[in-house]
Amino acid sequence: MDRILSKKSAANLLGLDVRTVDRYVRRGALPFVHIGRHILFSFNRLAQWMTPVTPPASDMDLEPEERKKLENARRQEEVEERVRLSYREAERRLRMGERAEETLRLCRRMEELQGKDSLTFEEKEEQDDLYERLRVLSVEDEKEIEAEWQGFKSFFSGIEEPELKRVFDLLKGR
Repeated sequence: MDRILSKKSAANLLGLDVRTVDRYVRRGALPFVHIGRHILFSFNRLAQWMTPVTPPASDMDLEPEERKKLENARRQEEVEERVRLSYREAERRLRMGERAEETLRLCRRMEELQGKDSLTFEEKEEQDDLYERLRVLSVEDEKEIEAEWQGFKSFFSGIEEPELKRVFDLLKGR
């Protein structure tokens, strides 16, 4: 059965300092999931990460120089994948930040309109447009949360879903 680990628990399991775990997370060297401001680890994935990997027999047959080239190529592929994942995460955060700014701007304008004693026809239309845009932003936020939930659920596949949902909602402040 899988377990959810905090950064401190993961550091204890790995026999590392928490700051070292932070560095590994920043480099993308450890399997983790980011929910809000929380970084979580899967016990099973960390145990798998700690398991030594022996090179395939075909790699052992290579000359040391050729083996080194192959290892460097594999490392380069891993780095490129981590960079792609980092860009995707940065884009996701940027989208969320832009939505938050737009939501705030729309809410402020809505407050201005609601503070008026009477609205012109154009202001009523603007108010309707603001309501619709806020609804669309809310739907986009829910889709983002659902995608985050699906990633969280697949990362901790060995834990019962009700328990995962409870932890996820707690982390998201829901």
